[in-house]
Amino acid sequence: MKKGPDAIIGHFRRITDNTHEYAKSLQDKGQILAGYMCTHVPEEILYAAGIIPLRVLSAHVSQAMTRSYIHETYCSFSHDCAYQGLQHNYDYLDLIVHSSSCIHMAEAFNVWVRFAGFQDKSYLIPYPHIIHTKHAGGFMVESFGEFKEFIEKFVKKTITDDDLEKAIKVYNHTRRLLKRLWEFLRRDNPPITGREVATVTLASQVMDKQECNQMLEQLIQIGSRARQGAVRGKAHGNGRRL
Repeated sequence: MKKGPDAIIGHFRRITDNTHEYAKSLQDKGQILAGYMCTHVPEEILYAAGIIPLRVLSAHVSQAMTRSYIHETYCSFSHDCAYQGLQHNYDYLDLIVHSSSCIHMAEAFNVWVRFAGFQDKSYLIPYPHIIHTKHAGGFMVESFGEFKEFIEKFVKKTITDDDLEKAIKVYNHTRRLLKRLWEFLRRDNPPITGREVATVTLASQVMDKQECNQMLEQLIQIGSRARQGAVRGKAHGNGRRL
């Protein structure tokens, strides 16, 4: 692949390296930002309300500070997310959202609410721990409905079915594009490396999905035209190794 994909991947990489700067640039354009700690959060509801969901990411720092707040045997990711709140690295967020799916991350969320100033701008979505049951579906519908009502009050506008359908369409398009990107790695000599695909995937979790989709479409278009024999990166043998 030529300079075109390098520039696009470089843009994705700069976003992952400077997530706060990127988020603040969205805010400067008038966007409302909501951080989320769990992938079970229905981002489409937020997006339908005109809110940009951003994944709270780890910075791989010492857990010494957080051991006073959550159990030291909890996973390092939960400790680091708690640390991000205690360090006020995400104070610019308009809202923080979590779903009750993991006790480790629930404690990190609790740290943000109790000690990081998010008492009045947080929401915990009740989520069933066992989803393949008769009652789980109804529980989720009710829970997501209550979350939708909260968001409507938060942004002071109604989220219509059309708004939701448009948001779902945007997010499903992102998922399809990412799947196509990962499928490049099935080639014997893929036109993109596993590390680059991972970078793009990570960036997609903190980006405005429409902007992300435009960049993904460009990258996939170039990758689809690449010669089967064109190899990127320095990996030996199977280019699919991450």
